[in-house]
Amino acid sequence: MNNVGTSYVLWALGFLGFAGLHRFYNRKYFTGFLWMMTGGLFFVGQFIDLLLIPGMVNEHNAWVMFRRTFRAQSSTEVADAIDATQPPFQAQKQADTASSRQTAQDSKHEEAEHPDQLMLQLLRAAKVHNGCLTVTQGVMDTGYSFSDVESTLREMVKTGYIAAHNDPVSGILIFDFLELSDSPASEESFGTTAIPQCSYPEPEPVNRIV
Repeated sequence: MNNVGTSYVLWALGFLGFAGLHRFYNRKYFTGFLWMMTGGLFFVGQFIDLLLIPGMVNEHNAWVMFRRTFRAQSSTEVADAIDATQPPFQAQKQADTASSRQTAQDSKHEEAEHPDQLMLQLLRAAKVHNGCLTVTQGVMDTGYSFSDVESTLREMVKTGYIAAHNDPVSGILIFDFLELSDSPASEESFGTTAIPQCSYPEPEPVNRIV
C-alpha cells in the first residue's frame, strides 16, 4: 500500500531533475516516463500533480486491494473445486488421517499425565494399608498393570519418597510410605527415619500328593 507522504517526497525530487518518480511509484509508468523526458511537462504537469497526488495514491491502493481480494477468492474457489473432485474414499482417508493424528496427540497427553495419576493412587492405597504396600496390592487398588505399578514405586524409592525392604518371613518386597504409617516404627531404620512395621504372614506349604 502506497503512502501520500512518500509520493510528495518523490514529487519534490522533480525539482532536482528527477521528475515523474511519484508517477512511477503509483504505477503510472507511461506518464511517469513522459514526465521524466519533458521535465514534468515543463514543470506545468509537475505543479498540477501537487493536487492530484492524493487521488493517485487512493487509486493505486484501491487497485492493490482489488487484486488481493480477487486472488483470495480465486484460491478459495480452486480449493473448493479440488475438494469437490476428490473421490469419496480419498476424502475419508484424509479424515481418518486427521483422526489418527488427534488420537496420537491425546495418547501422548495421557502418557504425560499417567505417572502423576498413578503415583497419587498409590499414595491413597498406601494410606488404606497403613503405609505399607506391595506391587500386587497396588495393582488391585489402582487397576494399572504390574509393570506400571512396580516401575512407579521403584522411581519413588529412587527419589527418596518411600523406602523398600523384603519381609523377613515371606520375602515379599514391601514399599514403606514412611509418612503414612499409623503403626509404631520398628528398630530397623532407613537413614534417619524409622521404617514402619510391615509384615505379611508366611505362605502355607503346599502338601504334595504322592
